Amino acid sequence: MAPLMNVPNVIPQLILNLCTISIATCNKFFDRMTPFNGDKIRPRLTAKVGGQTFSWLFDTGASITCMTKASFDAAFPRTKPCRVQSSQHCTAASGDKMHSLGIYEIDIFIKGKKFTHHINVMDTLTDNIIGIDFMHKNKLHYDVQTRQVKIAGIEGDQIVAIKEQVLPALASTVVTAKYKGKTEPNVHFIASIFAPKNPMLSGMPAVVTVDKNNNCKIVIDNCAPYDVIIDRNDILALMDRETEQLQPLEDSVISAILTDIDKKLPKVPKRKLSKEEIAAKANLNVPNTYKQKYIDILYKHQKAISVNKYDLGLASNFKHRIHLKDNNPFIANNLRYLRLIKILLNNLLKNG
Repeated sequence: MAPLMNVPNVIPQLILNLCTISIATCNKFFDRMTPFNGDKIRPRLTAKVGGQTFSWLFDTGASITCMTKASFDAAFPRTKPCRVQSSQHCTAASGDKMHSLGIYEIDIFIKGKKFTHHINVMDTLTDNIIGIDFMHKNKLHYDVQTRQVKIAGIEGDQIVAIKEQVLPALASTVVTAKYKGKTEPNVHFIASIFAPKNPMLSGMPAVVTVDKNNNCKIVIDNCAPYDVIIDRNDILALMDRETEQLQPLEDSVISAILTDIDKKLPKVPKRKLSKEEIAAKANLNVPNTYKQKYIDILYKHQKAISVNKYDLGLASNFKHRIHLKDNNPFIANNLRYLRLIKILLNNLLKNG
């Protein structure tokens, strides 16, 4: 057992993950909950250097591309790349001088594409930075609508409709679409639903297979209470490339993640229930001959018992299967879940 108790900060996210709420509804909900206009999250991208994957700040205000000493040492623990210049005078946005350890010619992989660039390694830098020099040289730009960093325009990342098609209201439909980019070997393709013409179309990111005709199948959720018609060449999704090995989200992986989270959380002592309290809470409807045995078992394993609705846990020794009429995704009543979430959030705010 890996209990996840008394974690009010993650409860709203857990609820949103468990509830079948459309992305469009979630966006509206978050917009209402955000206390300021706009989003202050700065754009970032992941890039691989020296076989290691790092997060980089996409900073148009930085004139040069920089790498922290810690990241540089992690990427090249033994053999260092070619140093093209011993040092360079650098000044931070605050006006303070920064200590440069040299400029190195480094291969950097972004979305499966290789770039060779002169990167300045900084001793006092706290974040890896993609500067304007790298953006201009390799034609990178940030798309504010999709909040993604694009290479040489958005055109090659589009997945478009190949014919006119009607998507039924409040239903999920498998659509065959055309990928306008180029296929590459040993690359995983991940499609994220994005339909600017029809904002009520949504869906979860999914790994797709691109055939020899550059076609792929994607699942689109129509969250509108009416049928939506998509026309030929309408943008339906954007394609991302992943060169690293994908990790299946299986029970063992989820259990390991939750266990790791539990280790980092402060340990809050949980009050031990007496057998009398367990008997009162359990409401056992069993013969008196077996009732005490049930209570003894529950008392022994009471760590698995949720004390209140904020007491979350993980039971990995059994599985619960929910039998549906078919395997098609379904759309639930979003308004009901939104009311429940608001009630829960109000309770969290009252409890501090």
